[in-house]
Amino acid sequence: MTPRISGKYQSDQWFAATNYNSQKNPAYGLVDLGLDYETSDGNVLVQLWVKNLFDKTVFSDATEFYLYNNYQYSYQPPRTYGIRARVKIR
Repeated sequence: MTPRISGKYQSDQWFAATNYNSQKNPAYGLVDLGLDYETSDGNVLVQLWVKNLFDKTVFSDATEFYLYNNYQYSYQPPRTYGIRARVKIR
């Protein structure tokens, strides 16, 4: 078995050159985990994984429509998890 952990830190980020607070993504950190199991002959691999472990809400885009005084935000995926399997057929 092989455990995996990865992380990402992103400092403050603005989505427009105007640097308005309404278009700012505050600094954040994300953590992903995984656990791999591979048979000794290498024919079977099973991976369990979790992305965005702490379910952090993070913007991926922010747009301000000045004419309509309207804002549009897009988000990165919430916590996701799953399993992958690979079998080699010889």
